[in-house]
Amino acid sequence: MFDDINLLRWVFACLTMALLLGFFALMAARYSRRGVVGVSTHKKSLHNIEMLWLDARHKVVKIADGQKLHTVLITPNTALHLDTQAQNKAQKDD
Repeated sequence: MFDDINLLRWVFACLTMALLLGFFALMAARYSRRGVVGVSTHKKSLHNIEMLWLDARHKVVKIADGQKLHTVLITPNTALHLDTQAQNKAQKDD
């Protein structure tokens, strides 16, 4: 009799853990940084255009926000905004 109860408890525990794991996986997908499907509905989303490593700890990044192109220097402790251009002008220069 005790073996049957222990087996039922073990099966119930496994089902509970599987349901909790599935629930947490759904919540992680729903509330992740990328959103529900990973498709941005904003027209003002940021896009990484170009990245240049200066050394092991410093890099220069060009970021487009839809209307302007920003150049940013990123270091381990700070980020410095270097330049802003209109995106149409920046695309013509390439």
